[in-house]
Amino acid sequence: MTRTADGSVCGRPFLVEQQARVAPVVRDTAWSDDVAPRVAHLTPVERATQAEHWTKLGQMEHASIAAFARLQLQLLALGAPPDLVQACNQALIDETAHTRLCFGLASAYAGRGIGPGPLDVSNKTA
Repeated sequence: MTRTADGSVCGRPFLVEQQARVAPVVRDTAWSDDVAPRVAHLTPVERATQAEHWTKLGQMEHASIAAFARLQLQLLALGAPPDLVQACNQALIDETAHTRLCFGLASAYAGRGIGPGPLDVSNKTA
């Protein structure tokens, strides 16, 4: 199953009862890479549009971390070979880097820290 945000292909979704779940957005810089896109030439509306786009992508990439973490536990429960477990672990690392980049861009365009809040990983649906 592929999820998109504004036409961009995003990471593996974190599903609960077949519904994609993401963390809420909070004011925070802990998940932001230090990136500095040029923004002076952009209007406030253009900056807000870019901030919203990168925030949504950041939420989806962040949820992908949980999806790969769950997959890794499932692989271990099935006795998967170490190469497969290691590949899953590398995907987790990649998704973490993607999350930091997305929230870094979102924060730069917004002019304030943007990051993910706690992700509800329970099996309860809203």
